[in-house]
Amino acid sequence: MTTTYMADGGLFTCPVEATTSLIGKKWVPTIMMTLADEPYRFEALHSTMAASKKSVETAIGRIDCQRVSEKR
Repeated sequence: MTTTYMADGGLFTCPVEATTSLIGKKWVPTIMMTLADEPYRFEALHSTMAASKKSVETAIGRIDCQRVSEKR
């Protein structure tokens, strides 16, 4: 029986491949590193980055979808 992992809308048989498919997306690593230190509200997080609000929303959506982080 093969274990499958879901990440960023795809199914993978390797957990490393699943992880890199998520962190390979634009702004996701930056957001994850920023949130690792402390929680941020959206506006505060957005102000630390040189990205549009839409880009930050999209990246956060990818992270939330994979249950890497959670909204409070």
